[in-house]
Amino acid sequence: MLSGSETLALVIRSGVAKLQKTHLEKFLLGFLAGAFIGLGFFADLKVTAVFPKEFAGLASFLGAAVFPMGLIAVVIVGAELLTGNFMTVTVSLLDRKVKVGPTIINFIEIAIYNVIGAVATAFLLTHLTGMVNTTPDNLAYHTKLLAMAASKVAASPSVAFFSAIGCNWLVGLSIWQYIAGKDTMGKIIGAWFPIMVFVAIGFQHSVANSFLIPAAIFAGAPITWGQFFANFGIVALGNLVGAALFVSVFHYYGFRKGLPKEE
Repeated sequence: MLSGSETLALVIRSGVAKLQKTHLEKFLLGFLAGAFIGLGFFADLKVTAVFPKEFAGLASFLGAAVFPMGLIAVVIVGAELLTGNFMTVTVSLLDRKVKVGPTIINFIEIAIYNVIGAVATAFLLTHLTGMVNTTPDNLAYHTKLLAMAASKVAASPSVAFFSAIGCNWLVGLSIWQYIAGKDTMGKIIGAWFPIMVFVAIGFQHSVANSFLIPAAIFAGAPITWGQFFANFGIVALGNLVGAALFVSVFHYYGFRKGLPKEE
């Protein structure tokens, strides 16, 4: 693993590079990130829905174990994920390598593209495939999907906000550990476990919810699009605080003295 200061230097470089991408690159890579996170959530659903209540703990563990494939795909491919940018671009902002205006614009752009990718994946791979419909073979998945989505939108704003802080503290840590790894397996393992923990706990992730809640709406859940966007807003804000404060600020000021001197 790289040292904290070595990792910080790479995170700063990564944040700067994200703002230098073209709008087309941001759209394509943002769409992919939303889709990848959605696929991870779909795998979680398919694994956990068939377990009886007596094995809820095992189901939660196994679902959390498969979910990180979405984030792993994001970082290996180099896709643009809002919750990851909350950490990397904020570090670049703290180091004065980027400015506030472009940072905010980046967050808004990537948020839109992630939502498009996640919603499209929900429509194409859950609704049009019929894999969460009410037929006998799929009823367990349908029931679980609606219950999971209902629990997200039913959370009070304060609960959703603080849950989102916990979520993206772990997501930011996951990406930091991925960057710190020196080989592919070390990077994957470093990224895997923080994501697994946030899913096992049940914290709220704005992009994951952008797959889950629309998938439930398409499946007939009594949830409105207004409820979805309200949830997205409060959860995205909590995600920003979780990554920017507990990862970006803490790690930047903790390791910046070891940064190489600029010419």
